[in-house]
Amino acid sequence: MIKVLLECSEEGLLQNCLAEGHADYAPKGKDIVCAALSCLLRTVLAQLKAKKTLIVKTQIPNRGMLAFSVEEFTKDDEFLLKYASDFLITGISQLEEEFPKHISLRVDK
Repeated sequence: MIKVLLECSEEGLLQNCLAEGHADYAPKGKDIVCAALSCLLRTVLAQLKAKKTLIVKTQIPNRGMLAFSVEEFTKDDEFLLKYASDFLITGISQLEEEFPKHISLRVDK
């Protein structure tokens, strides 16, 4: 099972993300649950890293783990961080509903 932890501020701004584990829905390279989650997380991460005013720390130590945290941001970045948390919560919640044995989401505020 892939366990995802999203940490957000009280305002709902994305602060940290940690995804660990393996979905084990299908063999490596054919796992649609893993692919869907990877797409969601990597898209958000790419958008955050593209923003010059954000400082994002990333950890991808091995297969089966992705972590990132927003270290610094400006007032102008708050909309993006709120949208990023809403996007991930919505997308991962839908995956969790459809594949409850393969993915779980916890959101801390």
